Amino acid sequence: MEIDLSYLTNILTSPPGNLLYHLVISLAFVLISGLAIPGLNLANSEDRARHILVGCSTLLLIHIVLFAASLVQGLTPFSLALLESLASTLMIIWLFWIFHEEDPNFFLTGVNIFLTLALFIISTIILIMTNLGGTQGNFDPNMVIISWQLGAILLIALGLVLTFLKRPPQWVIAVCIMLVLASGHALEIILIDSLALKLGAVRLAQILSLPWTIVIVQRFSKSQSDKVEIRETPKMPSEEQRVDTKPTLIEYLLSVPLQKTQQDKFKAVARALSLGSLADICCIFKLNEEADTFEMIAGYDLIREVFLDQAVFPTDSLPHILKTWQENRILKLSRSFTEGRDFETLTELINYPHLGNMFAYPLPSDEEPLAGGVILLTPYTERIWQNSTTSLFDQIRPTLSRVLFTPSDIEQLQIELSNAEEKIQQLINHKESLQADLVEKEFTIENLESALKQWKARFQIEKLESVNRIEKLQEQIDQFSAQPEDRSDISSKLEQMAAKIRQLTSERDQLKKELAKAEARINTLNIEKGQTGPIRLSMETQVVSLDSILANVRLKIASQLAALSIDLEIVNPDGHQMIKVDPELTQATIFGLLDNAIKASSPGGKVQVNQKLSLETGMLIIQITDYGEGLTPEEQKSLFSAEPEMNPGIGSIQSIREAIRAIRVLNGKIWLKSKKGEFTTFRVQLPVRIID
Repeated sequence: MEIDLSYLTNILTSPPGNLLYHLVISLAFVLISGLAIPGLNLANSEDRARHILVGCSTLLLIHIVLFAASLVQGLTPFSLALLESLASTLMIIWLFWIFHEEDPNFFLTGVNIFLTLALFIISTIILIMTNLGGTQGNFDPNMVIISWQLGAILLIALGLVLTFLKRPPQWVIAVCIMLVLASGHALEIILIDSLALKLGAVRLAQILSLPWTIVIVQRFSKSQSDKVEIRETPKMPSEEQRVDTKPTLIEYLLSVPLQKTQQDKFKAVARALSLGSLADICCIFKLNEEADTFEMIAGYDLIREVFLDQAVFPTDSLPHILKTWQENRILKLSRSFTEGRDFETLTELINYPHLGNMFAYPLPSDEEPLAGGVILLTPYTERIWQNSTTSLFDQIRPTLSRVLFTPSDIEQLQIELSNAEEKIQQLINHKESLQADLVEKEFTIENLESALKQWKARFQIEKLESVNRIEKLQEQIDQFSAQPEDRSDISSKLEQMAAKIRQLTSERDQLKKELAKAEARINTLNIEKGQTGPIRLSMETQVVSLDSILANVRLKIASQLAALSIDLEIVNPDGHQMIKVDPELTQATIFGLLDNAIKASSPGGKVQVNQKLSLETGMLIIQITDYGEGLTPEEQKSLFSAEPEMNPGIGSIQSIREAIRAIRVLNGKIWLKSKKGEFTTFRVQLPVRIID
C-alpha cells in the first residue's frame, strides 16, 4: 500500500487546513515573543531577549501579510505560490538570525535586511513580468517555483555551514530545524506536478519545526533566569574591613611635582585629595572674576577611577556655593539637597542622578581672598562629612592654595619663555616686513631714476630740435625781411612762424615742468627710504572708492559697449572700500585693458572685470577677461616684445601699451593668461593704501 504524500500535503493548503496552518504559525511566534518579553527587565538578558523579540515579530508580520494576501480575490495560483515561497524563504533567513547571538557590529542584521529587500524586489519583478500582456507564455510556473525552492535549500545549506563554524548556543537544535525545513523544500520539488503550485510540503515542514523553536526559546529564558538567580549584590566593606590607603596616597602626593604640565598637576592634586579625604568625587574649581565664570580645572571619580572632563560655568550656576565662599565659610549639605541651580549644575557635571553629601571648601590666593575651592561629593557611598575633614583642609589650606593658584618657579619661567618666544616671532615678522618694504622702495627708486634719465635724454633731444627749428625760422624771417616782396604776405608768414615759435616754447616749458616733477619724486622717495609703511606711488593720490573707479571707466566705454552689444560683467565685492591711489592712472590701466578686451571680442560677446582687495598684502587685484580668439604661447611672448606683431587675439596693442605704462608708474605688476580659441585674461596687481 503506497502513501499518497500529495494528499497529506494538500490538507494544509485547502480549507480548513489553510486557516489552521496560519493560526498555528502565528500562535507559535506569539508564544515565543511572550517567553522573551520578561527578559527585557533583566540586566544580563535584556539584549538577548530584545534580539529574540525582534526576530519573532518580523516572522509574525511576514505570516500576517501572507494570510492577508491569501484572502485577496483575483490572485492567480502562481502569484499565491510565489508569495508563499517568498514568506518561507524569509522565515529561513530570520530563523537563522534568531538562533545566532546578537552581533555588536550589526553585520548579520545588515546582511538579513539586504537579503530581505533583494527577495522582495525579485518576487515583485517576477509578478510584474508574468502579469504583463503577452509575456506570460515565456515563463513556466513550475520552473519558477522549483528555482525558488532550490534557492531556499541553498540558503539553508549556507546557514548550516555558518552554524557549524560559529557553534552558537543551542546550535544542535538550530541544525535540526534547518534540516526539517530543507526536507520540506526538497519534497516540494519532487511533488511539484501533483501539488498544483501549492506549497503543502513546505507548510508541513514549518509546522514540524515549530516545537523545536519553542524549546530553544524556553532554554534561553531558563538560562537567563539562572544567571539572574546566581547574581550577588557586591558587598560594601564594613567599618571593620578598613583598607590602608596610605601607600597609594603617598604615591599620588609624590607624583604631583613630577607632572610635566599644569593640567596634569591639577589632576594629580584632585586624585590625591579624593583618596586623602575618602571622597567619591573631588572637583577643583577656579574663579575667574573678569569673565564672571567658574572653571573646573580638575575632577576625579575615586570609585570609577576616572578623571572628569574640564568644564566652565557662569558664576550664577553655583549661587549658593559662591555666596558661602565669598563669606569665607565652609558649606556642608546632606543628601536631601536635591533642588536649586547648584544641584542641577553638579548633577550635570558628574552625570549622576544625586550628589550624596557635599563638602565645599573655599581657597584663597596670594592676591585674591577667593581664588577658587574644592567640592567633595559622595553619590555612591553617601559618606557623612565629619569635623576631621574640615581639620584636614584647614591644615593643608596654605599649601594647597599655593600649589593650585601660584605658579612655581619653573612654571613662571615657562610662561616667560613662551611670552619671549612670541615677542621674538613678532620681531622677526616685523623685520621681514621692513626688509620687503625696503626692497620695494629701492626697486621703485631704480625705476624712477631710469625714467628720469629717459626724460632728460628726451628733453635734450627735443630742446636741440626746438633750437634748430627756431634758428631756421629766424633765418627765414631775415630772408623775408631782405626780400622786397609784398608786405602783407610777409606779415602773414611772420605771424605763422611766431605762432610756431610760441608752440615750441610752450612744449619746452611743459617738458621742464615734467622733469622738475620727476626730480621731486626721486627726492621724496630717497627721503622715505628706510621708513616703514606704504609708499606714495604717484604725485596725485586721492582717497576714492573702488566703485567710483569702475563707474568712471564704465562711463568712458559705454558707447563702445552699446555699439558692439558687449555684455560687461563686473565682480567688485569690496566696492565700498576706500583707498588712497592715483585715480587717473588706475582708471587708465583699467580703461586700456578694457578697450583691448572689447575690441578683441566678437559683437554680442562678453567681457568680465573682477576687482578685489588683498588686505594681507595691501594690493588691488584686477582681472579683465575677454572671450575672443585668444593667444597661443608664441603670440603671448611676442606681445611683450619690443615690436609686437599684430594678431587677431589682440584688440588694441596701443591700449595695452598705455595700460602697461600706467602700471609701471604705479609700481604694479601685470600677468597674461590665454588659451587659443577660448579666452584672454590680464591680471594686474597695484599697491594701494587701504583706508580704515
